[in-house]
Amino acid sequence: MLTEQQFNDLVAKVGTESAERIKKEFSTAETNINTKFTDLQKGLMKADEFETFKKEQMEPITEQLKKLEGIMVEQGTALNALKENTPAQPKTLEDVLSNADTIKAIKAVQKAGNGVVEIELGGVALKTAGSTSIGNSIQPMTPAPNSPYLPAAGPLNATNFFGIIYNPNFITNYVNMGRTNFAFLPWVNETSVEGGAERVQEGAPKPLFNTRFKVQMSEAKKIAVMTTITEEFDQDLPGFTTIVERLLRENVTRKWDDDIYTAVIAAATAYDMTGLNGKIDDANYWDALRALIAQIGKRNFAANFIGLNPVTSALVDMQKSATDRLYLVPPFAPRINSILREGNKVEEDKALVGDIRQFNVDMYKDLVLKVGYNSDDFRRNQFSVVAELRYHDYISDSRKPAIVYSDLSDLVTTLDSGS
Repeated sequence: MLTEQQFNDLVAKVGTESAERIKKEFSTAETNINTKFTDLQKGLMKADEFETFKKEQMEPITEQLKKLEGIMVEQGTALNALKENTPAQPKTLEDVLSNADTIKAIKAVQKAGNGVVEIELGGVALKTAGSTSIGNSIQPMTPAPNSPYLPAAGPLNATNFFGIIYNPNFITNYVNMGRTNFAFLPWVNETSVEGGAERVQEGAPKPLFNTRFKVQMSEAKKIAVMTTITEEFDQDLPGFTTIVERLLRENVTRKWDDDIYTAVIAAATAYDMTGLNGKIDDANYWDALRALIAQIGKRNFAANFIGLNPVTSALVDMQKSATDRLYLVPPFAPRINSILREGNKVEEDKALVGDIRQFNVDMYKDLVLKVGYNSDDFRRNQFSVVAELRYHDYISDSRKPAIVYSDLSDLVTTLDSGS
């Protein structure tokens, strides 16, 4: 069901009446799904019938949200049009050209067959240039003139550019990526399970089994950045505008990856399995990683990912025996190395382990670049470039035990037998 914050956000966007109606439909869908799931448990409904019913319950809600979103877009367009036309009415180009003196000057040039008529357009209403594609907005200039900023720069181009190296994308390469057409995405969260099947005697009471579902809604998140580029910069240094665009893309995707990583860490559980505590002789980092894999398996998931900081990963590899100073390579090392991924976003001495594909990321709007005039860009002989993307991220409460985040040094101490 909708949380209080989600409901308040919805009210702000679509109004109280529409939000109340959507909230009521969410609640009704949740109740109906739980009721039918009880029938499924009792054998009164087949699994495929339950899935069909669940889909039918959600479709009216998603369609209603989609219609509301379309209405809001139309309203926004109309409001923007009003804003553009509301300010004090300056003279239009038609007003200027219809001026008697201007027409007289134009006729004189036409009769002479040559000449120029200068028309002052200081008061003409010029509509701000709309966003266009990169290909239509930025034209390469070959050969380029000497730069007023870098005299005699001559052959300066992309091959002469040495940029700062930033942390690469990491977690988005391994989560469960999907796609959606909805800015408001309803999804069904399995929150808890009670009871389960048991072997029983004929005529004996049957054990209860209850799974609780909660319909939740995700509002698309946005990652965006903007920069400005002067036309002189674009013309005088061919190839550099492309570099700036590439840096914008990388900046957005890095921030997106950072936010997804933060969300995964927030969803991860701690190491709380006690079966190995104090039972491992001379415990080390290898043992700690193996223990984390064991906890994932105990929770009915299969670990397919180990994330370590490059420094921590090196410490794991470089561990040596205290007696003969030989490198430690346990028999389970191949299993760990097969799923180990290094990333400098992981904090040193920490480990992120689990079935990382249980975390879902659905793209609503892919990364796009928009180029156009912003504010007084035209007057300053520059243009603005915006890069942005929109997405949803979520994980069911029942799937969070598939991911564990732990301090390795503390875990080594917990596992060590002390002998």
